[in-house]
Amino acid sequence: MVAKYYQTRMLLFVLSYMIIVIMFMAIFVFAPNFIQMADPSVPFNVQAAAAEKILYGHAALWPSLLALVILIGIHYFQVFHRFIGPMYRFSHSFNAIAAGDVSFQIQLREKDYLKNERDEINHMLSILSEQIGGAQKETAMAMMLVQQMAQAGGDLNGRKAISSDRLIELRERLGQLSETLGYFKTEDETKLTGDVEEDEQQTADGNT
Repeated sequence: MVAKYYQTRMLLFVLSYMIIVIMFMAIFVFAPNFIQMADPSVPFNVQAAAAEKILYGHAALWPSLLALVILIGIHYFQVFHRFIGPMYRFSHSFNAIAAGDVSFQIQLREKDYLKNERDEINHMLSILSEQIGGAQKETAMAMMLVQQMAQAGGDLNGRKAISSDRLIELRERLGQLSETLGYFKTEDETKLTGDVEEDEQQTADGNT
């Protein structure tokens, strides 16, 4: 949908500019001759020469303009696809990220444009993949420790097997998980920070 939308708009722009250029060229080429033909004070032989120039100009101008339009159209599609291809891939990558997939890198063709934007998005994906992967690993380790502690606590003798080392390790894992997730800023976190700052300000104003 994104590609079709921009392709239609760009095509309309190009066609509009072509029509404007053709109109101005026709006016500047043929207007002096038309003025001479419409002027009754101009001798007949001059008017005939002007009419001949118009006929000759029509025969020479329009094939050239048609060839120019075809060349511009071919060049337009070549250049436009170098833009629209990356935009199409960016759109799909954004949908994939929204669906929770950050395990990929965007690949473009050799002659595609927007490669700097591709590198920035791929850098973002690498950071997201690394941070989320670390959070998943720490979560899995913490859950394994909790499960081991729960199994060890099933009987009286098992409870004695729960060591403080396991609790320390669990706390470290949860701390690393919290630090990893703290890399991301969310709307709720921003709102919570604002509420805390507002409460602190109100408390300070009340004390004064």
